[in-house]
Amino acid sequence: MTYRAFLFYIMGFLILLYMASCTVRIDTDPIIPKSKIEWVDLNGYKIYTKTQGKYGHSIVFLSGLGDELGTWNEIQKELARDFQTLAYDRAGVGQSTQAGHPSTGFDVALELRKLLEKSDLEPPYLLVGHSIGGLYARIFAGKYPHLVSGMVLVDYTLEDKILALKEVDLGGMTPEQLLAQIAHDMGLKDGSKREFVASLKTAEQVKDVALPFEPVTVITALKPSPEETQEDIQMKSLLHGQYVQSISGSKHVQVQSSHHVHLEQPDLIFAEIKARILNN
Repeated sequence: MTYRAFLFYIMGFLILLYMASCTVRIDTDPIIPKSKIEWVDLNGYKIYTKTQGKYGHSIVFLSGLGDELGTWNEIQKELARDFQTLAYDRAGVGQSTQAGHPSTGFDVALELRKLLEKSDLEPPYLLVGHSIGGLYARIFAGKYPHLVSGMVLVDYTLEDKILALKEVDLGGMTPEQLLAQIAHDMGLKDGSKREFVASLKTAEQVKDVALPFEPVTVITALKPSPEETQEDIQMKSLLHGQYVQSISGSKHVQVQSSHHVHLEQPDLIFAEIKARILNN
């Protein structure tokens, strides 16, 4: 592959990372019993949270880049019948205020740990991560294994594709400069921009943390977006499958869906979350 073709390939992937995930959804559902919406103060900035359910296993949702907590509404409401659940907007996203620290995966993991310490949910937690939220879940599980009972990763972002930026001549630019330029051109703001620019560091951090102790369910979407080829989908499925094989008792689910599986097929996600809790 030529330098120019490779660069277009990488840029297409990075645009997909943002465009496929950034579907801002405001939580307009009426607040039903067992739900609580509040801002939680974390050392000077506020995280917008929604908890539902008072009993049973604790489930924590980590959204894709730019997605607000409302992206989990249907699944969270259904799971709240039997479990304790938490969805939240990361710093600078949705209704959460901006933090003064960077937004690498390690930062996001620490932020989540502080948030959980102030929540009503009891550990251990089942982490449900979509897209780049899946990378954040993996980092959290690697850093705080005693707090995690398992993971359900919904079409998580491939860290290897982000790391490929380090392997090509970018015409005098550093990978971080390229990410910042793309973020500027796409008009990303606040937390989403910070996470996007930090995504290379996040991908490096994913490689540094240990594999989780507990089993994982990985759900791979097989419908390509306009920015993806069938070869991209095959590579994603292969790498997702290899990750599953590296963790005993884990499961790989391949589904005919686009990137937002939890919106297109919420019943599937609901069933896999319940199955992961029951099988752990």
